[in-house]
Amino acid sequence: MSHDLNNYNNVVLGYASLLESSKEPNLQKYTKGIILAAERSFQIIQSVSAVRKLKAASSPPVSVPLDNAVLEGIKRYSHVDISYTMTGAKVKAGGLLVEVFANLFGNSLRTGGMDTKIAVFVEDASDRYLIHIDDNGPGLSAEEKDSIVHCSVEKEANENKLRSTGLQLYIVNKLLDRYGSRLTIGESSLKGVTEGSRFSFALKKG
Repeated sequence: MSHDLNNYNNVVLGYASLLESSKEPNLQKYTKGIILAAERSFQIIQSVSAVRKLKAASSPPVSVPLDNAVLEGIKRYSHVDISYTMTGAKVKAGGLLVEVFANLFGNSLRTGGMDTKIAVFVEDASDRYLIHIDDNGPGLSAEEKDSIVHCSVEKEANENKLRSTGLQLYIVNKLLDRYGSRLTIGESSLKGVTEGSRFSFALKKG
């Protein structure tokens, strides 16, 4: 089923790419929306696959290149303005680390729309790296922030309480828990007329 859905998405992206060369501003805008919708559809398929893998037996964190995970996440949203500076860092995580970035990017787009700008920052903090994902979207209400923070400490028996955060942040929290980390919320460096959002987490050096 995933293969069939991805094939349809590829057809949509193919036709939309042909329209991208148009000089008509409105057509360019609508085309970008079509492309982003297809890319988000790809990500939903990836997210469902990630949930299946999360349910399988987990393996201990291993050393993986941070750059690879971030860049692979960015590739899933090729038409979105996402900035990142290569670090060469290695962290203790796993093959699903890309899902953390891809789902946080997708969450920013869900709340901020197709013109959202996103930036990834990495800080060296002794034995670990602090990673921040900032956006210039509308920000989060106090209730949403509280819900997301509490997701990090919810037990398996109370997974129904995670509904308000959506599938994307559910996956992020589950993976970070596996990697010995948790999601926190801070002040975005990209805020302007809107508050923006900053999602942060720490990973041990690999």
